[in-house]
Amino acid sequence: MTITERSLWACLFSLVWSTSSAEAGRDFDLACAIASAAEIGVSGPDTAERNIGLLVNSFYLGRLSGRDEKTYWKAVVVERLAELKDKALSKGDYAKCLDFYTEKIK
Repeated sequence: MTITERSLWACLFSLVWSTSSAEAGRDFDLACAIASAAEIGVSGPDTAERNIGLLVNSFYLGRLSGRDEKTYWKAVVVERLAELKDKALSKGDYAKCLDFYTEKIK
């Protein structure tokens, strides 16, 4: 393999890796936006859980919009939430989202 071929493969690998890690980040942010929306839906009005859910949801919607401002992410979240129904409410997944959120706002 020549240096040019190695360089080409290195660039291709780098491009694929960066795209897949960006996709993974977007998938995590979308999953967290959905989980926080589900939490908002089951929380009572004027509760700490609902207020935290709103903050977390805004955080993840903002991250998604920062990556792709042409997509209306709130509509995407509402659509996915309707598809997933009760499966969207996973306390374990939501806890991971809260941990990440807490780490980022420190």
